[in-house]
Amino acid sequence: MNVRVFGFRPSIVAAVLVAGLACSGSPTTPPVTPPTTVEPAPPTTTTTTMPSATISCPKGTVDTHCSRGTASFLDELDAAIDKLVADSPSLFDKNDLAGPREYKVKDIDLFYQGVIKNLQSQGLCAGFDLKEVQIKRDNLFNDQYDAVLASGHIRRGLGSYRATCSPASFPLDPEDVIAQVRVAFFGIRCPEGQTPPRNGEGKLPVGCVGSVTASPKNKDGHDVDYRIHGTQISWTFEQEGDFARVDDDPASDFNKLVTGKNAGGDFDLCAVVREVKGCMRAAVIP
Repeated sequence: MNVRVFGFRPSIVAAVLVAGLACSGSPTTPPVTPPTTVEPAPPTTTTTTMPSATISCPKGTVDTHCSRGTASFLDELDAAIDKLVADSPSLFDKNDLAGPREYKVKDIDLFYQGVIKNLQSQGLCAGFDLKEVQIKRDNLFNDQYDAVLASGHIRRGLGSYRATCSPASFPLDPEDVIAQVRVAFFGIRCPEGQTPPRNGEGKLPVGCVGSVTASPKNKDGHDVDYRIHGTQISWTFEQEGDFARVDDDPASDFNKLVTGKNAGGDFDLCAVVREVKGCMRAAVIP
């Protein structure tokens, strides 16, 4: 048996501290659409620094239900925003408004960081799931609020309320959010004149190069945002013989390139992200 272990490699994107994670599980990184033939590698995610905040709250649960009900913290959120406007006026362009007191926000990250801090100063548990503000008093439930319009202006009033999650969905550790790591081909490149198999067939012809990606998924099957799962990944490659060769993909630590060498055997390629392991098995064919 040939076994190769690939250790952690330097990050290509900055790791961030996330105060809370969403119950919806909606991805913010584009999912990889499996092509029928050759496709380029998944796009490289640009570095984004998200706000962080220190939270002293009881841990949330992954198994929660979120739906639109009654907003419980609108007044507290509005007060937190007003305090930030008063304390940090340079963070806003008060000459650019979308509505009453809906000022243009110059730095979205700092805005969320300041709002979370002000909510916490009110004695509330508050977090940010990379999309919405999360607020709770205990673990019975939490509210989700989208406090910034698509235009970059403050969103005020009931329009900012998105859902109530019961029991409370935050804070969570990345390991709690990742339900599985999907390891699969996202493209197979073969010599001219040779038609590659479909990605989902689990077959790699001799002389062809398969591009493999590892995708952390939540319980709903959606991609977990890279800012949640981080950039560290560990790979292992096993085969009974010399059927395939695996190489790093310079495009991403979450990709590998596998070349078919000799037909008649299988190989296993596995990835571990945040202690969650996923594997794929493929056969090398003529």
